[in-house]
Amino acid sequence: IALCVARLSPEKNQVGLVRAFRSVADRMPDARLALAGDGPARAEVEAAIDAVRLQDRVLVLGNRSDVPVLLAAGDALVLASEREGLPLVVMEAMAAGRPVVATAVGDVPLAVRNGETGFVAPPGDEAALADALSAVLADPQCASELGRRGREIAEAEFDIRRMVAEHEGAYGGPRSG
Repeated sequence: IALCVARLSPEKNQVGLVRAFRSVADRMPDARLALAGDGPARAEVEAAIDAVRLQDRVLVLGNRSDVPVLLAAGDALVLASEREGLPLVVMEAMAAGRPVVATAVGDVPLAVRNGETGFVAPPGDEAALADALSAVLADPQCASELGRRGREIAEAEFDIRRMVAEHEGAYGGPRSG
């Protein structure tokens, strides 16, 4: 199961993700894609699912408050964004030990280190995204190793306690009342 957690909007490019997933589904009969989120592009995303005849393989879950449960149930996080900063869900997936397949936009490549914590694909390159996602889903040992390394990096570099301590250190320590 590949999981995408993002607002359904054009810049998140779930339509391109659905088209890319057609190739994954052709290679892997058991592969599924779950889209968690809602937004203005929902009708367009659902039309794309119908157009590539993946109604039985792609689930549109709507808004969810149980992202940790979804991450635990999935095998990989996938994002096909055309524009991005550093999505919180990338760090959540890494902390949960899940490999991430994402487009190389914004600060995503700072966390998703190609071949180390997941794979990055050029934005808009649906074939490259499909290849990367297929590689992760087809090889559980590879996915496990990417997820393990991602968890290590998330704990070392994105841990909130470490970030607060560094921030306090930059400003002379914690301040009182």
